[in-house]
Amino acid sequence: MNSQYSRQFWQFLSSCSLLLALPLQAEIRVFEILLKDHLFTPTTLYLPAGEKVKLVIHNQDPTPEEFESFSLNREKVILGHGKGVVFVGPLAPGEHQFIGEYNPDSARGQIVVLPQAQWLQLTAPSITKDGNKEKPAGVPDAH
Repeated sequence: MNSQYSRQFWQFLSSCSLLLALPLQAEIRVFEILLKDHLFTPTTLYLPAGEKVKLVIHNQDPTPEEFESFSLNREKVILGHGKGVVFVGPLAPGEHQFIGEYNPDSARGQIVVLPQAQWLQLTAPSITKDGNKEKPAGVPDAH
């Protein structure tokens, strides 16, 4: 009887050590999109390939809008003066269009998915002549 418990105990310890060896869930990057006057800002959003990301869409208009992307298979109605959350990815490098379905002529944008190295290079701040750091246009701060 003791050998049975001893074997179960060691099997349990082995299972626990395997769980500890697994990598922890990586923190999900958050990207923000602003909708104001039926226009998305930025109009082009750069994302890293191979990562699941969280898009937070802030609707500053008084009317609702539907964020929609056919290629990403995502749609989300966002109330006026509200916000919506959409998870996408992991994605392969490429381009994905999105629109505001209620105002498709003005509320338009695209997501450009870049290979990790290219995305990191693009999002690295550059140093201006006066010594300040500045990010390229269309590249939001990722949290």
